[in-house]
Amino acid sequence: MSDDPRAFAADLAADLRTWLEWAQLTGTVELPCTPPGELPAAASTSPPRVPAQRPTSVPTSNAGPVPSAPPAVGPRTPAQRPTSTPLTGSSQSTPSQRITPRAAASAQPVGPPPTSQVGQGEAGLKQVRDELGDCQRCRLGRDRKQIVYGIGNPNADLVLVGEAPGQQEDLTGEPFVGRAGQLLTRMLGTIGLAREQVYICNVIKCRPPQNRDPLSDEVASCSPFLHRQLRAIEPKVIVTLGRFAAATVVGVEANLGELRKRIGSWNGVPIVSTYHPSYLLRTPHMKRAAWEDLLVVRRLLREAAS
Repeated sequence: MSDDPRAFAADLAADLRTWLEWAQLTGTVELPCTPPGELPAAASTSPPRVPAQRPTSVPTSNAGPVPSAPPAVGPRTPAQRPTSTPLTGSSQSTPSQRITPRAAASAQPVGPPPTSQVGQGEAGLKQVRDELGDCQRCRLGRDRKQIVYGIGNPNADLVLVGEAPGQQEDLTGEPFVGRAGQLLTRMLGTIGLAREQVYICNVIKCRPPQNRDPLSDEVASCSPFLHRQLRAIEPKVIVTLGRFAAATVVGVEANLGELRKRIGSWNGVPIVSTYHPSYLLRTPHMKRAAWEDLLVVRRLLREAAS
C-alpha cells in the first residue's frame, strides 16, 4: 500500500468509481463493504476489497473503440482468490476424464479429431470451421438449426468459453445473445473491453435438447474443435462461464466454488472460472462474486501486456 495518503485516497476513489459503474450496468445494488481488519472468505459473495498497486500498462486491441469503459485503475487482486496453486489441465486430456460421465444413448460413430497443425488468427479459425463442416459427429447434429461456432477478434487476448448454445443461439448462429449476452457485454465493459475485442465460443457447438448439459460422448466429439480454436487464437487469458465449461477446459471435476479459488491453466494460458451470465440473471446477488473474478481477469491481462 502507498505511504502517500493522497495516492491511497485517489486509488480508493478510482476503485469505488469502477465498482459503481459495474453496479449501474449490471443491476448490483449492494456497495462493497468489508469490516476493518477483516478479509472476505475465499470464493464468497463478499464485495472486493481495495488493494494496493496501480498498473503501468493496460492491454490493448486493434478491434475498435471501447464503449462506456470505466477509467483505467490499478489491478485489484481479490485476497480471496489465491493464485499460487494453479489447477493444471492439458488440451490433450480426454473429456471423459474432465467431467463425470452421464448416462446416454449410444453415440454415433465418430472419426478421429483433426490432428493437423492449426494456422494462426483468422486463417486458423477458418481452417477449424472448415474441418467442423456440417458436423454430424454426435446426436446433437440431428436436431440443431445452426452450428454455433464462435465470434469475435481472431487475435484476441481474452477468450470466453461458455457451455453450449441455447435456443436463441441456435436460431442466430451466434453465441451469447439475448439477455445473457447483453449482460456479458456489460460485464466486459466494466473492465474496459468491448465485445468486438474478445473471442466468444462454447464447449459444444450445437444446442442440446431442452438446454441440458452436454453428455460426455458429445464433449468427446466436439471439444477437440474448441482446443483447435484456442490454438488458432493463442489468447493471453481464458475465462470459462459456468461449472460445466470450467470443469471441461480446466480439466478438473469440481464445483464452481472450488474452481473459482484458483487460476487454472490450459497449455500455460491462465484460466479464470466464473459464473454464467444466465445464472447471474437468476441470482443477482452473485454479481458481486463475478465482479471479483473480473478483477482477476483485468489484472492478468495487464500483466500479460506489461
